[in-house]
Amino acid sequence: MTDNANAQDMEGALQGALLVSIPRAVEITGLGRTSIYRLIADGTLATRKFGQRVLVETASIRTFVAALPAASIRQQPGAKRRQAGA
Repeated sequence: MTDNANAQDMEGALQGALLVSIPRAVEITGLGRTSIYRLIADGTLATRKFGQRVLVETASIRTFVAALPAASIRQQPGAKRRQAGA
């Protein structure tokens, strides 16, 4: 999947929401729950409190994802390439 396709998937998942629950942030980003809590603790992801619920600001999710470096995946020497449809 391309970076653009991943960004579109994330935008679709956020669907214009301003805030999402922590389980939804886990689902959207593909990160683990512990990683989300670490990002909250270090201030990377901004949160709001509503009653007893902790909600993650989607703008901070977008900022976090945009700041990640692009992946560079190289084929390992001697590895066989998969054929399409195989």
